[in-house]
Amino acid sequence: DDIRAQFHKRLDEISFNRYPDPLAERLVNSFAEYYNIDPECVTAGNGSDELIFLIESAFLQKGDKMLVVAPDFSMYNFYSSICEVECDSFIKNENLDIDVDALIEKINRDKIDMVIFSNPCNPTGRGITRAQAEKLVSSVKALVILDEAYMDFWTESLLDKIGDYSNLIIFRTASKLVGAAALRLGFAVADPTISRAIKAVKSPYNVNSVSQAFGEVVYKNKDFLQNRQKNIVNNKNILYNGLVEIAESRQDLKVFESVANFVFMKTDCSREIWEYLKAKSIVVRLMGEYLRITAGTEHEVDAVLNALNSFATHGGFGLTVSVKGDLHVDEHHTVEDTGIVLGQAFAKALGDKGSIDRFGSFYVPMDEALAFASVDVSGRPFLVFDADFPQERCGGYDCAMTVEFMRALAFNAGITLHLKALYGDNSHHITEALYKAAAHALRLAVRPNGSGQPLSTKGVL
Repeated sequence: DDIRAQFHKRLDEISFNRYPDPLAERLVNSFAEYYNIDPECVTAGNGSDELIFLIESAFLQKGDKMLVVAPDFSMYNFYSSICEVECDSFIKNENLDIDVDALIEKINRDKIDMVIFSNPCNPTGRGITRAQAEKLVSSVKALVILDEAYMDFWTESLLDKIGDYSNLIIFRTASKLVGAAALRLGFAVADPTISRAIKAVKSPYNVNSVSQAFGEVVYKNKDFLQNRQKNIVNNKNILYNGLVEIAESRQDLKVFESVANFVFMKTDCSREIWEYLKAKSIVVRLMGEYLRITAGTEHEVDAVLNALNSFATHGGFGLTVSVKGDLHVDEHHTVEDTGIVLGQAFAKALGDKGSIDRFGSFYVPMDEALAFASVDVSGRPFLVFDADFPQERCGGYDCAMTVEFMRALAFNAGITLHLKALYGDNSHHITEALYKAAAHALRLAVRPNGSGQPLSTKGVL
């Protein structure tokens, strides 16, 4: 409320018939004072996006080489295509971390002119340390741009070192910690020489007067921002620890440690989780097999964790199977009996089948093959199986056992199961697609619907 009152006061001081200050000096001074840096090193922009495009277009020309890392913020690459520069990607390791030594080697070997990436990373929340960043900047001739949009939630910034390097630009924003994305305020911090060049090529009135005034107010409220930072980091830690606890009971869920204000995780059922949360008015970022969940208020974090706990308990399958069989004869009994016990366990776990969606359908592509499964958890066992296998065996597995497994599963689980391989040339791909389609259809069918009653006009399944 106090900050809003300060907004109103500054708003009354604005002469709306005048153009904005082209250098946004009061805003820049407030920003520089907050971070204890020289205001001569700071250029204000209309969000970081303007600065990304401005610097790529001003410091590179057609045919120059630019490097991004992947995964990372997509706009770096997008703007490079507009600038007609050659943009290459450096792929992170399986833990989504940057191998700094390998990155340095690639920059120097390929004679890269500019490298740009977010640190901490958007969207993974991973980051390179201050020491690693200094090693990178000091080991290459390329212009290095570190987008520190999320660095307010970590302690590894190079802002205080900006005057030591003539090939370094750091981006900061008022959209994350400050929570003022509507103002569209971004900042480029570099040594005085680079800063003068940026100011020379930017448009003269790129930051409007209202954003300048409100941004100045926010950065002068240092205690407010520091307390806000502590609360956000605390809530992110609560979110991370809660997700790690959930992941301990789910083999298909990997949670990445984050130094930003969000948590990144990988799961085979990312879309199902995304849809489940959306149905509960909780919106997170869906990125293929990854989800990015931002830490909100304490209440919002609790809501997310409660919803995910519910999904993990009611919407997923925890499964341990131990099998011994007469494989020295053939695999028939072993495969069929596995389907029987899984079906029986499924039926027992569902109980009276109350409060589930009951129906589920799913397509699964597997290279050249496509399979479809449709399930009705009806209590009426039935199987329709339509699949041809060009090769009789997949390694040691007889493809004819697929229908036997599915029949045993359907009849012992008490479900109606339709399976169809629409096309495919490789029996391995067809078989795997059928199994996965059945699993995903079952997952959809057993999702809780919150009704408290079986989905049947008879009131029982």
